[in-house]
Amino acid sequence: MFEVTEDDVLKQTDEKAEECIRTNYYGTQRVTQSILPLLQLSHSPRIMNVSSRRGQLKDISNDQVKAKLDNAEELTEHKIDKILQGFFKGFQGGLAEDQWVACYCICMQGIQSYRKCIYQNHSKEIPTFPCKLCAPRNG
Repeated sequence: MFEVTEDDVLKQTDEKAEECIRTNYYGTQRVTQSILPLLQLSHSPRIMNVSSRRGQLKDISNDQVKAKLDNAEELTEHKIDKILQGFFKGFQGGLAEDQWVACYCICMQGIQSYRKCIYQNHSKEIPTFPCKLCAPRNG
């Protein structure tokens, strides 16, 4: 995961935001895609994604983005990618409020939404395919 210090929060740059998205969301996506063929061969496949309390929908200030991410039936990987790309463009333009929190939050929510997509896409072919999400609590 992406390690953050207090100085990093105060000095958020386009490069750090891109690294955060690339590491947290796209890293999870690439690892999941690479192991899916192996999981399909297993008698007890499982996916466990670790997220954060910072990945809650309530932490996203944009109501349109929130509605898209909350609509599990219509959600696709492509739509999640577009949301993240749109966020990054807004971040580069200085449009994101509380940019670090927003960047990390959108990544965590992206992981949660991606998990829903994986489950929807594979639960019919593998009925016993659990895709779980763990969001540890601080303290």
